[in-house]
Amino acid sequence: MLSSDKLNYIEGVQKHAKRVATTTIVLSVIVLTILIVIHSIINHRKLADIIYNPFFLVIVLILSFFFFILYRGRQRALKLQKLIEQMSEEEFLFLLQIQSSLSFHYKHAPTFVLCCEQLYLFTPFKIKNIDPKKVEKVRWHYARGGSLLVEIQSPETTKFEVYNSVYPYFTSLIEMYNPNADIEKYE
Repeated sequence: MLSSDKLNYIEGVQKHAKRVATTTIVLSVIVLTILIVIHSIINHRKLADIIYNPFFLVIVLILSFFFFILYRGRQRALKLQKLIEQMSEEEFLFLLQIQSSLSFHYKHAPTFVLCCEQLYLFTPFKIKNIDPKKVEKVRWHYARGGSLLVEIQSPETTKFEVYNSVYPYFTSLIEMYNPNADIEKYE
């Protein structure tokens, strides 16, 4: 049986996934409409002629990209929901602490979570599982929009983005599981 806080958070994750899906669909329709109209005006063609034009391939590729974004968002939301269901109360409280430092748009889309003493990183193309006890080195570089590109060296090197407000939580987590890890502090 899940606590009401966990159920509320899972509901927030599902709402966030729906907002991302709606935004992606609206943007894809707008972009594709603009591209089709511009192409039709420039080439003085009717919409029926576009299907036989190589430009149609570009439209299909753009649609594929938007569907990939939808698929990844849904996959991420489902994995996060499963992890929240399996979290201990301490791990969930840690997630809520992290959530408190994020803006409204990202409160239900963390870039990392701790579940069953395993670290799960949500990278753009996959969800990676790392044992926090095996993290040897953590480095960061400035990225775009108030983010940091974090490089973790455990048996293999992994890079992912994290907001600068969340980086101290991440380093405290690594220090808790591996006090000997070489961690670059963010000032």
